[in-house]
Amino acid sequence: MSLCGALVAAEFSARYPHTGGLYVYLEKIYGNEISFLFGWMNTLIYIPAILSALSVLFADQVSSMLNANQMVHDILALSILTAIVIINVIGNKYGGALQLLATVLKLIPLFLIILFGLIRPIEAENFASYGHFTKNFGLAVLSTLWAYDGWLSVPNVAGEMKNAKKIWFWCSYSECYLS
Repeated sequence: MSLCGALVAAEFSARYPHTGGLYVYLEKIYGNEISFLFGWMNTLIYIPAILSALSVLFADQVSSMLNANQMVHDILALSILTAIVIINVIGNKYGGALQLLATVLKLIPLFLIILFGLIRPIEAENFASYGHFTKNFGLAVLSTLWAYDGWLSVPNVAGEMKNAKKIWFWCSYSECYLS
């Protein structure tokens, strides 16, 4: 499913190499009204929901590690969400630096897992029984598919990949402007 989505997004971004990604594709296929509604839905519902869900998930993980109560969990989730919004409002440079830091922090444990996996031999008794496997497998697949949502985020900058200068793109209900 993710491979098909990635191939479709790659085909569209090759055919319409404009800044805006899915917004531009919907405009070309269905017209201005649908793309306009998508843009507002994306701005008001989709992106805030993703940021909120990730903030709550982060707070869940930290709260379970620290054995914190629900109030600490809620304050942590709200603080993370507020910090991310403020950093991105201040500027793209700071948001990009935060994203780079988060990526490096995610890669360190991954490399440690690989290193310890190479050093220590695999033993069958280290694996959980298959009874819990089916219960958690669906959750793991869903999380993985959510991680692959990036194939629709990358074409947002397709126009800037050919021409890296800053491009301003704004739309009214009836027309889009590029300058």
